Amino acid sequence: MLMMIYGGKRSDHVTPLLGDRLLWLRVPERIQFKLCLMVFKTLNHLAPEYIRSCYVPVSNVARR
Repeated sequence: MLMMIYGGKRSDHVTPLLGDRLLWLRVPERIQFKLCLMVFKTLNHLAPEYIRSCYVPVSNVARR
């Protein structure tokens, strides 16, 4: 299927396609993506219980 998407031949190696054609996130962007994903999952009750138990909505925090 990868060959069909990227237009390679069936006998071509996959490694050059993975390195040249697919875009990989750099470390800072990867960290930000993971944090955003964790917050999204927590807000939508998709995260594990041990992560959801650490979540405190800002609306529940007393004002300073």
